Amino acid sequence: MRELVKRGIELTNYYGQAFCTPARAALMSGMFVHKVGFGGPDILGAIDLEISAWANFSLAGGSAVTLLPGYLAQAGYATHGIGKWNLGHCTDTMLPTARGFDTYFGYFGAGIDYVSHQSEMTATSPNTFEYEGVTYDLYDMVECTPSCTPALDVTGIYSTTLFSRKAVEKIEAFVGRSYESYVYVAYHGVHDDNQINATAASFDAATLATLDELVALRRRNFAVGIHACDRGVGEIKAALDKYSENYVLVVHSDNGGYNCGTYCDSNNWPYRGIKFYDFEGALKVPGVVYANQLIDDTRRGSTYDGLMHHVDWVATFVSGIASKPTALADCSDCDSLNHWPSILDGASEKYDVRDTIYHSLDNQFATLRHRNFKLMIGRSNSSWFPPSHEVVDDIRECMDGGRLNFLFNIDEDPYEQTDLYHVEAYLNHREYLTDLWRVAYDTGVVQRPAPAGFAVNSSAAKRAFYLSTTSANKYVVPWNCSLSNDEEYQ
Repeated sequence: MRELVKRGIELTNYYGQAFCTPARAALMSGMFVHKVGFGGPDILGAIDLEISAWANFSLAGGSAVTLLPGYLAQAGYATHGIGKWNLGHCTDTMLPTARGFDTYFGYFGAGIDYVSHQSEMTATSPNTFEYEGVTYDLYDMVECTPSCTPALDVTGIYSTTLFSRKAVEKIEAFVGRSYESYVYVAYHGVHDDNQINATAASFDAATLATLDELVALRRRNFAVGIHACDRGVGEIKAALDKYSENYVLVVHSDNGGYNCGTYCDSNNWPYRGIKFYDFEGALKVPGVVYANQLIDDTRRGSTYDGLMHHVDWVATFVSGIASKPTALADCSDCDSLNHWPSILDGASEKYDVRDTIYHSLDNQFATLRHRNFKLMIGRSNSSWFPPSHEVVDDIRECMDGGRLNFLFNIDEDPYEQTDLYHVEAYLNHREYLTDLWRVAYDTGVVQRPAPAGFAVNSSAAKRAFYLSTTSANKYVVPWNCSLSNDEEYQ
């Protein structure tokens, strides 16, 4: 990835979301998450912000909301998805191939074992289930072409390696085709799941010895997992160089890292906070754009400093990068803005294209930014985690039970060390952002269809999982979940 930065354009003010599902909701819909049902509480009330194996909900608006692959399909692109879907699967109309992808290979929930592909285990999403008195393990890996069936023959392959391989296969198929293609790869790594370090065997002994000496165990596991992602990106680029005459490769994270993992620890230093909290450590993420033809040599190795968010890829791809750019005339509710001309010429100022981001909001909580000022209302607190520090036993280092209000000048204080919320000289900025929040809530908040939650005890889900295969491995599949507004998903 360093080579991409050297030969591409680094996105220095690129922002995502603090949670996985909201990040994908923003990226795919081109809308800020409060418009698609994910604008609610943070880590202290987040049970309905993540779509796990048993989740019985998706984006508000259902199929009426066109997703990024749907827009590209309208522009004549073949669309292929690989990796983490995480946007709903309990009915067929929520599946990726019903939302714009021609094919999809990956998993539905929030996390899986890197090697066995067994579903994550949490209180609301167990990785086993009982059916007619027998307990079964639950796995999460499917292939959609376009109907989705369990991927039985890939168990035991490290997920990042598997997804890289599938991406290369799609790219190899470019040869001889007269139409453009879009390939979306949502790597599993680096997610805090079991067997993240399974590829350590591919490291030479000296490298492993160095890691063991310099890095704590969970940081070592993170290094192993991110190495697999880096290698996969290299394989994808090599395939594009070989099989595509003209391509754009975008690499970015979905959210910041988590310092308090069970299997691996990330680190966002010197930024404040960790994944699940709305500080810069969770929201400001790395990104880079590389193109073999479209970037002028004078721009290679440079930066794009414009404020940019996940929502902006819909317009940037469809109205900018696509070979036959089209305006998003049918997306009146979209928040997406086209950054492509500014990325290419580098002449724009920081706030020329985008000056406002709504990360999350409802009637009680909010995180939003206008230009250099960022307002957080009723948000959970988080701190700074130096790279040398490892959280061992005291979970209070990660979980602050209080909800607080904050105001930061991000341009002058990027590490959020000085809270200006109660400083009288900044009262006008606080009031201005508060007004933006209230207007956004009054005009834009959309609730998801009920029931929101997880069908852990659903007999329909258990029966569907049981019937998914005749083998001992049972897979996450749709179970025709019942929604209060079923028509939204027809």
